[in-house]
Amino acid sequence: MMVENAAYRLLRPEEVARMLGLSKPRIYQLAESREIPSVRIGKSVRFMVDDVDHFINSRRRVYEGQ
Repeated sequence: MMVENAAYRLLRPEEVARMLGLSKPRIYQLAESREIPSVRIGKSVRFMVDDVDHFINSRRRVYEGQ
């Protein structure tokens, strides 16, 4: 079965770190604390695009009057 939905694309920690402007160790910390859900495949850690998007949107602040 081939999954073509972009939401199921798995990102490597390096990709998430680059997207968020954070270090790779910080991404591992966020995964360990379950702030960003992760997928383990053997020893590898991957992140679903939708989960990273949700992480970003849940921390978004809207400033009024600026």
